Amino acid sequence: MSDWWNGVIAHWGAALHIPLAVERLSPNDADLPVGEWRFEGGTWRLRLDAEYCVVCSRSDLSDATRAALRWTLDMARRSSRQSWQSWLRERVQLRLQDGDGKRGVEIGFSDVTPSLPAGYLVWLHPWSPSGQAASGTHHPAGRPSVADVANALAAGSWLGWLDPGRTVPYTTGLVYCTLNALDTALDDMLPDGEPDTVSAFRELQRVKQWVSALLVQLEADLYFPARAVVGASIRHAGDVEWAIQSLRDTWRVASMPHHAERVLGWGEAAVEHLLLALSGHSRSQFRKMVELRTMEPPVELSGELLETLLGVIRADLNVSEAARLLYLHRNTLLNRIERIRQHTGYDIRHFADALALWLLYVLESVPGASDA
Repeated sequence: MSDWWNGVIAHWGAALHIPLAVERLSPNDADLPVGEWRFEGGTWRLRLDAEYCVVCSRSDLSDATRAALRWTLDMARRSSRQSWQSWLRERVQLRLQDGDGKRGVEIGFSDVTPSLPAGYLVWLHPWSPSGQAASGTHHPAGRPSVADVANALAAGSWLGWLDPGRTVPYTTGLVYCTLNALDTALDDMLPDGEPDTVSAFRELQRVKQWVSALLVQLEADLYFPARAVVGASIRHAGDVEWAIQSLRDTWRVASMPHHAERVLGWGEAAVEHLLLALSGHSRSQFRKMVELRTMEPPVELSGELLETLLGVIRADLNVSEAARLLYLHRNTLLNRIERIRQHTGYDIRHFADALALWLLYVLESVPGASDA
């Protein structure tokens, strides 16, 4: 636990003879802004950070006393010289605790922004062999922790575990890959002659290469399978809010059934990102337009017909290549394509038809996509 508030709370409690205690947040505190008071259940509660609040059992705590204590805590926070790692982890935890995908929990205290090195946020999701998110974060006794493995690949990269929230109902890990650490870590991975300056896309691929090495190491050393998403680039502290949003959006895309990548970076699936931003009304209207050709709506592909659609898309509408990818005889694949045409009215050998069915599939792949 951070202790920047301990002195303030101890001295205020002793001076005014009021009972003050620090407790972990309760579920009811999730929407309480940091630095704000709330009266609930006969006690006053002021949220300190992403995990803790100060509690006073005196129901008659005056407005002036609460305001003065809040101001003193604010000054203590500002003078605590919080490290950029702690500051960044707190921002991410607060923003991801809210499921609306936009603002997250408000921060009422003065926000003293530390100097932040350029880099990328990486969100680690424990993953089971069955392809489902795993809830555990423990590792075999006596083996190095996830933090040790991450910091061994890039010193200081591990930021910590993030508590379950509305966005993700299980514990996840947070890493920050600085560009300086990345250059050092990849010295032995990259071929000679790598340019000193790289495009944004090439830089992202370098980050993904480092993250892939981290995932391999975690599974080898800790039997800890995981997937990861990489957010948008951070060049200064002003980029953090957008980087956190991009992290959330990229995970929503990575969660789609047709995305099997262990590592996905923001911007690599631009079409899916755009589709997830559509309103519920737009999605509903699109479905109605697609179903105009269908004799018996709704359009629903599942099993081998959905597999066929995705295989043809992967093969860039090349039927022979799709048959090879799906381990099917070409005539078997053509029979399936004809069944899709009879069921939907769309011939997926044609670009526009295949695109319409694929877009409909993507729009309905992630629950809550219309809430973005």
